[in-house]
Amino acid sequence: MKDTKSAGMIYDFLKTVPPFHLLPDAEIRDLSRTLTLEHFHPEQVILSPASPPNQFLYLIRSGEVRLIPFGGRKESAGPVVDMRGEGEFFGFFSLLGNRPSPFTIVAERDTVCFLLGKASFLRLLDTYPDVLLYFTMGPSKGFKTSVPGRPAEGSTAAPSGPEPDILFFSARVRDIMHPHVAVCPDNESVVAAARLMTTRGVGSLVVVDPAQNPIGILTDGDLRRKVIASGELKDVPVKGVMSHPLSAVPPDAFLFDAILLMIRKRIKYLPVLQGPDLAGILSERDLMISQGNNPVAIIRRIQQAPDLEELVLIRKEITHTLKVMLERGGQAREICQLITQLNDHLTVRIIELAAGDLDREGKEAPPLPFVWVSLGSEGRQEQTLSTDQDNALIFGDSDPDSEADAKAYFLVLAERVVSGLERCGFPRCKGDMMASNPQWCQPLRVWKDYYQKWIFQRDLSAQDILISSIFFDFRAIYGPESLLNDLIASIKAAIPESKVFLPHMALRSLELRTPLSFFNRLVVERSGQYKNRLNIKRHGLMPLIDAVRILSLEQGIFRTNTLDRIAALMERDIFAPGDGNNLREAFNLMMLLRLHHNLEQLNQGEELDNYIEPSELSTIQRSNLKMAFKAIDRLQSQIEIRYGLTTLRKR
Repeated sequence: MKDTKSAGMIYDFLKTVPPFHLLPDAEIRDLSRTLTLEHFHPEQVILSPASPPNQFLYLIRSGEVRLIPFGGRKESAGPVVDMRGEGEFFGFFSLLGNRPSPFTIVAERDTVCFLLGKASFLRLLDTYPDVLLYFTMGPSKGFKTSVPGRPAEGSTAAPSGPEPDILFFSARVRDIMHPHVAVCPDNESVVAAARLMTTRGVGSLVVVDPAQNPIGILTDGDLRRKVIASGELKDVPVKGVMSHPLSAVPPDAFLFDAILLMIRKRIKYLPVLQGPDLAGILSERDLMISQGNNPVAIIRRIQQAPDLEELVLIRKEITHTLKVMLERGGQAREICQLITQLNDHLTVRIIELAAGDLDREGKEAPPLPFVWVSLGSEGRQEQTLSTDQDNALIFGDSDPDSEADAKAYFLVLAERVVSGLERCGFPRCKGDMMASNPQWCQPLRVWKDYYQKWIFQRDLSAQDILISSIFFDFRAIYGPESLLNDLIASIKAAIPESKVFLPHMALRSLELRTPLSFFNRLVVERSGQYKNRLNIKRHGLMPLIDAVRILSLEQGIFRTNTLDRIAALMERDIFAPGDGNNLREAFNLMMLLRLHHNLEQLNQGEELDNYIEPSELSTIQRSNLKMAFKAIDRLQSQIEIRYGLTTLRKR
């Protein structure tokens, strides 16, 4: 039964609930007079796929609801994908998509909800970009206690059910896709295909072969670039101008992964395949509810930026976007993935602009391929809110006479790119590990020599070992990956032949230990600027990252992301499932603590660092952090035994 609640009480509550706490005070007071109240009894079904499209956004005032996927049951034995409690929302997808709820939502116990009408909610999305970003990027979750089917808050135990977030990060493609797809045969003429697109009011056609198998896609962009621009409008078969091979995702893919694929491939339409069959299609328009601060829109703006000044402005928007993501409780892996995609596109555009400027200045590019390589945390796709530059440049081999001229050109290009990145908020590396340093701007043959030295030389200095560890986390940002693959092949062939490389890398990795005492207490700084704090990066993340890197190199695994490396090591039984899951949970927890710490500093205008204060964490967070450190301690013991480091230390 609906009721109207005291506006003052509702106002006080909304002031504590993201994203409403970001709204102007007058707007919150207006909302307080708009919301209505509804009570739900235990086991009462609130929304379901059988219900009409929802007309309200539900904000939980007290109680709890559980979400069951389509086809599940309302009983407690049904498969639960999420639990929502006080201060959290549900009903967003049904409300915005004007379709039935993709989940059955059941009151777990007596539950009271505030209801915000559709018109009021849409007005907030249109008026306030922060509110739009919050809801299009996912619910504010933060650390939570355990719910059925998943481990406790920050737990290092293996999850036994689906991940908790179910909006942008964990919603499935099937929740958003259009199931009715316009198709055409591969022998259709482009003129007929264009007419079909106009008739259907669509921007793409999925192209099928005689057996009705999807083989490509024809978009309005294909027609403009490949047909209209050439003037060949007659008797051109669709098969000759379609985009192929076809990029596609299954209906059960996570929406966030589909978005990343569209960003990487620079495509506006993404077919959805159930096995070989066409099940639906996603469009960029589906994802870009508004231009606002939506990451898809930001990347489009990066790609179209006419100059560096525009990129500097966009970079500020990126920082704001990431801040709001963290405030609404984004998960560490997804945030790092998005940071990587945004920064990669920013770097690529800076390279394109710099190369264009040099060309206009009459500085002709040498006829050699080159690759811009990211290193360290950027190479691992693990950047946080603030990171300095670690990059390098590899160019193709040539004769000695032309090599000097080529290097001179690439050094000028590299300096402009490094300078551009610096203007966009990425500080220069204090150790000068950047492509603008002549040492790290070299032809392929020199890079092969570098790695041969790092792998085979017995008397490497501690500094050389440190540098080499950074250079084993590398990834191509711009240029032909074939050049980098040539280097990787030589590294993979060399590592098994060296008797010193892995043990020496392992020995150095053990120099960093977790801040956990014999009595299971967190060890903090006793004095100085960081008194009562601990460095979560140096004494938590880096020991884990270093150990996982070493095991991956031993196994010939050339993925660079730490979580990807852990997964690959689990596939090879280097880690037992329980140990591997513990390490993944440890990594996610520490990254999230680091990100939230940086966010707090950013909000207060402080210089960012990696020193967190354990006393500011909740009891559960401190307990989970200790469990994470124990998992890393076990990993380091595994490294010590595997490479015989006790014996090596005695020599």
